[in-house]
Amino acid sequence: MKNNTRNIVDLKQGNIREIIRILKTSPNSTKTGIADKMSMTIASAHNFISELLKNGICVSSGIASSVTNGRRAVKYRLNKDYGYIIGVTLARTSIHFAAYDLGNDLLAEKTCVCDIHDKESTTNMLLSGVEELTTEKTFNNKKCLCMGITIPGRADKDGRIVLLPDADIWRGFPLKQIFEQRFNIPAYVDNDNNAYILAAKWLGLVNGEINTVFFSMTEGVGMSVMNSQELFRGAQNSGSEIGHTIADINGRQCSCGNKGCFEAYISEQAVHDSMASLLELKYKAFLERFPANPSVAKIAAYAKKNKCYDLYVAFSRVSEYIIIALQNIIRIFDPATIIINCEWLKFLPEIFDDVKLRVYSYCNIKDNNSIEFIFDIDEKIIKTAPAMMAFDNYLSNFEMNNTNKERNKTYANNIESTGTDGVNTTNL
Repeated sequence: MKNNTRNIVDLKQGNIREIIRILKTSPNSTKTGIADKMSMTIASAHNFISELLKNGICVSSGIASSVTNGRRAVKYRLNKDYGYIIGVTLARTSIHFAAYDLGNDLLAEKTCVCDIHDKESTTNMLLSGVEELTTEKTFNNKKCLCMGITIPGRADKDGRIVLLPDADIWRGFPLKQIFEQRFNIPAYVDNDNNAYILAAKWLGLVNGEINTVFFSMTEGVGMSVMNSQELFRGAQNSGSEIGHTIADINGRQCSCGNKGCFEAYISEQAVHDSMASLLELKYKAFLERFPANPSVAKIAAYAKKNKCYDLYVAFSRVSEYIIIALQNIIRIFDPATIIINCEWLKFLPEIFDDVKLRVYSYCNIKDNNSIEFIFDIDEKIIKTAPAMMAFDNYLSNFEMNNTNKERNKTYANNIESTGTDGVNTTNL
């Protein structure tokens, strides 16, 4: 009976975690609404909400409107004062720090310039930036629940860096261990694209139940895949790698040492490099407006506004490699939704329309509505991604902090005598 008791307690914790997810994605939910989403009785939803209220994780947020004269339902949301989450975005040339409460409200943020090739200096910046947020006096004594650190590469399940392209000095670096020992707070390290797709789920951009791909062409080229709310990672935790998948075996030299990687063709730096000579030859006036190199998005906007045919042709050549990448994604993962993160394509929608039509044709897709392309990504998804990733992991290990031993003993006795405690076992 002891093992059965443990299983029932685990199921109970699983239901509590799922209710926390509902309250985070759908604040001001009622017990009836939660019961419907969880396929459980209202009495069970009442019991779970009562526990969350006693532990301070959620609070009432008012009374729901009613079209009848009956008793109106109470609304609930997560308690913003329960604690906060730190999110850290480590990029090749910058680090962004942010702190969010459980209502996704930004409490503080800062950005600093770094050089990822200088490991010691970058590590010190990471530690000092988090130190500031954990000692911030304006947070009204909120507790830091956890922190998430995203990297433009891969980390293993223990938070050790497996790969940072063009920065091999980080290989094996125990980032998670260093932060947990320094701050005594749960820390989670993951690829930035994995965090983006989790943020898209938490902020309601995609349904976590369906197969979704996040495809990013920014500073680097990356991808993440979610199927039924689970991230695809692969046996070596390097699944979904597309930036350093080879598109042309005898092609351009890539920063990783190989030739012909997608990153050597469709990353922002690669696109900019491919247009540099044309810009210098024909568009010096445009270049003079920018003391530093203009972003690829600015070049695309200029090409669109001024109808620069030769720049259009240059962008169309880049799109050939995007077509190849999307074909591979669709044929391998068969996604229902593909989220595209690429600033310059937003300014040239006609090029992307052509990309989609050719991808549909090459993949023999008859119904153009069978795949949803999401293009206009809310900036909040990018900024909150490390914190959302951390909270997603935090919930996976979450257990109710109940110090009432007698109540726990009574709960276990109830299970042994009845075999249930209103726990929804069909949901997990």
